[in-house]
Amino acid sequence: MPRTLPYRGDVERLLAQASRHEVPLVITTCVRGNMLEKSQFENLFDDTLFVPLEAKDTEWTTRCDQYRKFYIEKKFRREDFPNDKPYPPHEIFLYSINAHRLIDILNIDEWIVFGNAMEACGDLVISKLLEGGRRVIYIPELMVPGVKCANCDPVTFKNEVFAAWQARRADAMSLEEVLKYMNARLQSSRLATVA
Repeated sequence: MPRTLPYRGDVERLLAQASRHEVPLVITTCVRGNMLEKSQFENLFDDTLFVPLEAKDTEWTTRCDQYRKFYIEKKFRREDFPNDKPYPPHEIFLYSINAHRLIDILNIDEWIVFGNAMEACGDLVISKLLEGGRRVIYIPELMVPGVKCANCDPVTFKNEVFAAWQARRADAMSLEEVLKYMNARLQSSRLATVA
């Protein structure tokens, strides 16, 4: 997404650190992004396990231990879908039983979250992880507002979202702190997944 391009360098630093330490990475596509079919995805990203949307498709669960990267398929957000719905079709935990299965299989208590559309996708992921009793760390400088902040002051908007997350016990940590934290934690034990 064009609005995320200024963050690319920092995201690459974080992903490189995660890769060095073999920290699992769970990703999904932006709400209006180009979601690839399973066969297309597997041809392009053979180092990433495709986690399908269909609940009856469980074959992938037998291969989780062979991967450090996981892509969760989700529904595409149609242009005619109202923005004010509390659980839009791109909410992976509502529409994908396999998203829950993956989180349970990984069995990680501590998650680092960053990404685009923070007030929608980011908020929903953080909420579900916290509801599951997991610790959530988010990286403020790598959280990007989505369409709800198209005509607003992004600093004020982000601060309001961050305050809501902190009230729910999500922890803020700068990118530099996260990189140091990953180094320290991974020297002695397995850290969280970066989402």
